[in-house]
Formats: sequence, C-alpha cells, structure tokens
Amino acid sequence: MKKKISAIKYDLIKRDQYTIVLEDLRDQFKVFGEALSVFDSKNERRFNEIDEKFDRVNNELGLANNDLSLIKNNLNRVDEKFEVFKTELAMIRHRLVGPEEISMLESRISILEKKVR
Repeated sequence: MKKKISAIKYDLIKRDQYTIVLEDLRDQFKVFGEALSVFDSKNERRFNEIDEKFDRVNNELGLANNDLSLIKNNLNRVDEKFEVFKTELAMIRHRLVGPEEISMLESRISILEKKVR
C-alpha cells in the first residue's frame, strides 16, 4: 500500500511539474506573441513609409520623364531651325565676296571720298 501511495504521489508530483513547465511555456509564448505583434506593427509602419516614399519618387520620376520629353521636343525643333540656318548661311557665303575684294572695295571707296571732298 505504501508503494501505491508513493506511486500516486510520484504521479502527482510529475503532473505538477508538467503543469509548471506547460504554464511557463504558455507564458513564454504569450510574451513572444506580444513581441511579435509589436515587431509586426513596426514593420507595417515602416513598409507604409517606404511605400509612400516610393510613390513620391515614382511621381517625381514621371514628372522628370515629362520634362525630358519636352526638352527632347525642343531640341528637335532647335535642330530643325539650326539646319535651316546652316543652309541659309551657306547660301549667304556663296553670295558674299572674299576679304581681298572687300579690301579692294574699301580702297576704292576711300579714293572716291577724297575726290568728292
């Protein structure tokens, strides 16, 4: 009978020990869950901030692309006008007299001016 009582006491002690271990595990899981919840909310906040920054950068990049398109269009128009100017300049150069002829004309003008005075 004494063995039976000791076996029962042993079982009760074991059960109490398991209960204590299980309660400790439950408390640790509870603390872990709370910490995980805080970590999750911090990460969610950070991801939201990153999303907002990414949206702002994306919008600014879109505006920059629009500006770049305008600049390209303006440059194309400048190139077209420049080609016209080059053509006109070539025509003007073809019509102009050379520096020697200009010098000769200047000397003739000075001679004529002396005669007129």
